[in-house]
Amino acid sequence: ASLMPGAGHLVHMPGHIYIRVGRYEDAIKANEHAVHADETYIRDHSPAVGIYVLGYYPHNYDFLAFAASMIGREAQAIAAADKIAALVPQELLHEPGMAFLQHHQTRHLQMRVRFNRWDELL
Repeated sequence: ASLMPGAGHLVHMPGHIYIRVGRYEDAIKANEHAVHADETYIRDHSPAVGIYVLGYYPHNYDFLAFAASMIGREAQAIAAADKIAALVPQELLHEPGMAFLQHHQTRHLQMRVRFNRWDELL
């Protein structure tokens, strides 16, 4: 990841290992760096379109939300989960072949369940 710090998906990939071995702080850092790399790419290649923007970029926030939730970082987990839902247009989910993005629209709900924010859900 340090060899290509501008390649968001490569920067994110160690997060898969970190999460599986309980290194949640490292997973958070990897995905924060990946988000920054992706946001730089999106800013510099406007309009950035395609599966990278719709799939890989939100995936970094998904890992960030999960890792933060595992170490009790409520505000960070919820903020990341809310960002995921905002990145994927809901109307796109009904397009052929886009069902794989549906979980992005539920992560903000899952994080609220994780942190017992029932008033926000009901």
